[in-house]
Amino acid sequence: MVADLLRPLWRLLPLDIPARQRIQRAMFRTLPFLFKSHPGFQLYQQARQRGDLWRGTGILPEERVVEPVAYLDAEPPGLLPARLIAFYLPQFHPIPENDAWWGRGFTEWTNVVRGRPQFPGHYQPHLPGELGFYDLRLPEVMERQIELAKRYGLSGFAFYYYWFNGKRLLERPLEDYLSRPLDFPFCLCWANESWSRRWDGRENEILMAQAHSPEDDIAFIAAVAKYLRDPRYIRIGQRPLLLVYRPTLLPNPAETAARWRRWCQDNGIGDIYLAYTQSFESTSPTDYGFDAAIEFPPNNSHPVDITNQIENRDPAFKGRIYDWTVYPERSRHYMPCDYPLFRGVNPGWDNEARRRGSGTLFLGSTPAGYREWLENAIEDTADRFSDPSERLVFINAWNEWAEGAHLEPDQRHGYAYLQATRDALLRSRTKVRREILLVAHDAHPHGAQYLALRMAQRLHEDFGYQVTMVVLGPGSLLPDYAAVADVHRLDADTADRAPGHRLAKRLRERGIEDAIVNSTASGRFTPSLRAAGFRIIALVHELPELIRSLDLRVHAHHIATDADVVVFPARIVRDGFIRFASLRDAQSRIRPQGLYKQNRLAARLTSKQIRTQLRQQLGLPLSARIVLGVGYGDRRKGFDLFALIGLAIYASRSDTYFVWVGGIDSGMRTMVEPLIDQANAQPHFLFPGHLPETDAFYAGADVYAMTSREDPFPSVVLEALAVAVPVVAFEDAGGFADLAPSGAVRLVPGLTVDAFAQTITEFLDHEDARRAAGMRGRELIVRDFGFQRYLFDLLAETRAPSPRISVVVPNFNYCRYLPARIKSILHQTLPIYELIVLDDGSTDDSRHWLETELPRLAPEAQIILNADNSGSPFVQWLAGLERARGDYVWIAEADDLAAPSFLEEAMRGFATPDVVMSFTQSRQIDPTGEVLCGDYLDYVADLSREQWRRPYTRSGHEEIAQALAVKNSIPNVSAVVFRRQAFLSVLRSNLERIRRYRIAGDWVAYLELLREGSIAFSPLALNDHRRHPRSLTLSNFNLMQLREIVEVQRQVATSIDLDADIRAKADAYAQSLYESFGLASKEAPRFTDCEELGVAQASSR
Repeated sequence: MVADLLRPLWRLLPLDIPARQRIQRAMFRTLPFLFKSHPGFQLYQQARQRGDLWRGTGILPEERVVEPVAYLDAEPPGLLPARLIAFYLPQFHPIPENDAWWGRGFTEWTNVVRGRPQFPGHYQPHLPGELGFYDLRLPEVMERQIELAKRYGLSGFAFYYYWFNGKRLLERPLEDYLSRPLDFPFCLCWANESWSRRWDGRENEILMAQAHSPEDDIAFIAAVAKYLRDPRYIRIGQRPLLLVYRPTLLPNPAETAARWRRWCQDNGIGDIYLAYTQSFESTSPTDYGFDAAIEFPPNNSHPVDITNQIENRDPAFKGRIYDWTVYPERSRHYMPCDYPLFRGVNPGWDNEARRRGSGTLFLGSTPAGYREWLENAIEDTADRFSDPSERLVFINAWNEWAEGAHLEPDQRHGYAYLQATRDALLRSRTKVRREILLVAHDAHPHGAQYLALRMAQRLHEDFGYQVTMVVLGPGSLLPDYAAVADVHRLDADTADRAPGHRLAKRLRERGIEDAIVNSTASGRFTPSLRAAGFRIIALVHELPELIRSLDLRVHAHHIATDADVVVFPARIVRDGFIRFASLRDAQSRIRPQGLYKQNRLAARLTSKQIRTQLRQQLGLPLSARIVLGVGYGDRRKGFDLFALIGLAIYASRSDTYFVWVGGIDSGMRTMVEPLIDQANAQPHFLFPGHLPETDAFYAGADVYAMTSREDPFPSVVLEALAVAVPVVAFEDAGGFADLAPSGAVRLVPGLTVDAFAQTITEFLDHEDARRAAGMRGRELIVRDFGFQRYLFDLLAETRAPSPRISVVVPNFNYCRYLPARIKSILHQTLPIYELIVLDDGSTDDSRHWLETELPRLAPEAQIILNADNSGSPFVQWLAGLERARGDYVWIAEADDLAAPSFLEEAMRGFATPDVVMSFTQSRQIDPTGEVLCGDYLDYVADLSREQWRRPYTRSGHEEIAQALAVKNSIPNVSAVVFRRQAFLSVLRSNLERIRRYRIAGDWVAYLELLREGSIAFSPLALNDHRRHPRSLTLSNFNLMQLREIVEVQRQVATSIDLDADIRAKADAYAQSLYESFGLASKEAPRFTDCEELGVAQASSR
């Protein structure tokens, strides 16, 4: 209450920022009871609890070693979780006013080069890198700035706009920007303070004064209107975003806002979105008639003053030093806010160059700390704003060089802060709920429509997408679509006209970037999607006869013209499509759709139980043989052929029954039923009609009869093979013919009924052959037709593909741990591409569990069973990587566990392109799951007590030289995700050498891999490493094991130059093992004295 009464007076005080903060702290300290509800007081309390001792980077400033980061030659990141807007200072060109006030030729660089360090390790002056001391009058400068900003993930600049009652300053860069085709969004921030000689907005020594008035309000908004109308201007929804630096300087901010809004409405701009920077206030924007506020650190943030903790300051220094590290720390637990608030971050702050000897500076900024702060800001923004257009994070600043706040590369850090910006975006992307558009031509209960439904379900439930569907026709599946997606009905006839254009534009503005267009019949919508800027992945299922009969030629042309990628289930479908429309080079993909419907009965019951259940349901003898057909019984599906084939078989086999599940065309029924009646075969032909559940029919049948005359790649074939039912089909009738080499599908030439009937009869007469063909079919489905992999492959064509992670689980006699291990994999917050379980000849119940229970938990899991033990876990590693097809691989050992967020965290490390392995900290657990130790920090303490307490990414050479030269600092492979191709190459080339080692093989593998790239680490303990009492590395440790360790140390020492202290640490580690395991003796107290180790000469290295 009291704070609210004092606020108007506080705003009027002519004080600079440091003075305001000193007074605030004094008041908070002496009168805390008056300010309990004040947000600044809450931050002040946090700072008090934190303590006034600077923790910073943990070392003295002068001890910090900074390695400049090189330029990244890579494409800009896609699917941004938030838009990053950097404040942009245009004061890098001379103007007459500055010439008069500060001397001829004055620019911001004049201040920058005058910066001087005020204590040892103080980073001054900040000198530019690649861009040099640029002049914004040169067009190539802005071009390169935009190129850098886009490459590292920024979404726009907020230009400071200097307007003084009709007078503008520093306007040329913005005018040049407006007049040139620079492809980068922007907005304006009116810096509405008066200019003074103190650079801090004080009203004394005024150089250029503000004169706010109602008339000036209108003049201002009229002046900026041309920018608000520019198509590049940043908008929230359809509303141009206009920022004001200090609204409290306006006589009545709410009245000003109302004038601006009315003027914009009256002059064709529409509603505007007003936001202010919290540079001095933390008031709700509604108090000013605004829409949102923007954090503006370090202003108004109540940091910790550490001036007195910094030693050896220049005696003449009168400024203040604050702890920058509070910002990343606070961002881990943002305080709630009850009004729209855009987060703000900065890469550092130090205005010593402007206020020499009395500057305000923040100590402790690092690229890693800035990345964490930005990452947290992005994730908080994504959580609080459902509208993607409102997901903005502001960075202070792009180029405030004299305030030490710049993303632009400098001579000290290189591109480090730009790289950290990109890394934060990529790391945050996995946590942000993504959106995708799915287009279906109607909602009738047929194959393509069911495929669309399953895609929507899985994308929503397993991948975490927010799915929007546009359905171009009616159908009974509309309620099912609506259960998992935001559904829009659009008439097909208007899909490529104004209604379709409007809908596509609206969905694109909502932030959706990618569209999956399911079937050629949906092609009418692709022109609207293309015009709106969608990336289009089209799925074509139709063969030529259907394209002709449904008159889809125009639809096919639209797809060929508009789609970025066209996916066909088989070559025969593609070859038929290009008869109607030409495709561009590299536009087409061949990718069968995968099995989207799992047979739930097959996972619960034995084959015998299901067969008995189906025959009882149909009233058939238990010995009856069943030939199955499923689908709408029309000419294309070959219902007439099914009946003729059945009659041919019935003539010689009275134990066989022919079941067709699905609706039947009336004309077909009229033609077929008399033939069946004439043969007195009515009891042997069963047509139960369309059924919502068909699992029992597939799993209980003996043979599936695929009688279609033309069918691209029907799911019915996959459903039959998935439950080990072999298929007979006609040649050249569809993409399923590609499965014939497996032996699970047998093809019959032409449309010959007798040959078809004979092939089915051969299956029925030879049970072993029928079962063998069925098992090959089931293996084929598991290996090649997982629906999860199909969706991953479709998403790989989008602007931001999901990482394809193969999980390999090597197992030997760990049956008791398998259920929990598999569940810990399936419960990952990041979906996996595939699961491959390899059993290495276990003698416990592992094989039985994998064959009976694993399919129920993970129906698409691949199981590889070795009859005999391979003798080496590394052989299993290689077998798993050979089988895997993902871009990344996680070797998840069968007895370990993982937290649900393990993969999500580990994958963040691959934001750096050359990282080949990324790992997290591990907990140690015992056989019962009890935690023995929460980490491995003690294990690596002899290497460093700080290195593994914070995340890092560093070159493989550095990791070897600082850690792996001494010991295997990666204690458990389950904590690691690898780039598959790189690790596969290492294992292929070095397997014989690696498998020679009993305890050091993984260490050698890591050493070889890190010669190919970098490593990333997260200090979060998300892997549980199970330690067994009889583990090889814990018991029976002898000279043979020590010899392996010393041998690997020597190999590293001879391959790279090592510092003397690392060599000493390697010897100390070997000596500690030598003593700890009782290997030392009076005769040989040092491991180098032990003749059996053969390392005497190594000690002098």
